[in-house]
Amino acid sequence: MCPPVRRRLLPLLPAFSALFFACRPAVAPVRLTVDAEPGPAELRLDGKYLGRTPLAGWPAPAGAHRLELSRPGYYTHGMELSLRGDTRYQAVLFPRTGRVSLFIWPPPARVWCDGEPVSGATNQEWAAGAHQLAVWSPWYGFHRHGVKVAIDKDQAVRFE
Repeated sequence: MCPPVRRRLLPLLPAFSALFFACRPAVAPVRLTVDAEPGPAELRLDGKYLGRTPLAGWPAPAGAHRLELSRPGYYTHGMELSLRGDTRYQAVLFPRTGRVSLFIWPPPARVWCDGEPVSGATNQEWAAGAHQLAVWSPWYGFHRHGVKVAIDKDQAVRFE
């Protein structure tokens, strides 16, 4: 059995709770816009998959969040965000690489990788994946060679 004071206040409870919730500030979601270079990249916010970039105007709750962008062949980009208002974020993803050692004898020779000139350095970082290597030397002419670069591995390519 309720004491008499509680019995008198009980009918007023719905009015007080409505007044309490009406006075609390409403937390409006902020708009999150994310893009990645190179795109598209998979986007996760607090571990929840949101889709692929570019993502424009996604309603996110204000506060602290963990943002992660990933793309095959690239390092995952992750960071802590504090969303207080509409936020635009541009991420740059870096390719996963492997090391290639070029050995060309006799010198001189000109070398191209995927149509771009390559410096004469013997140890080089190349993006992981398949590449087309072209070599020209006055001693043996022009040759093409396919090179598959593995992530975090060393590979030697010889032209003699």
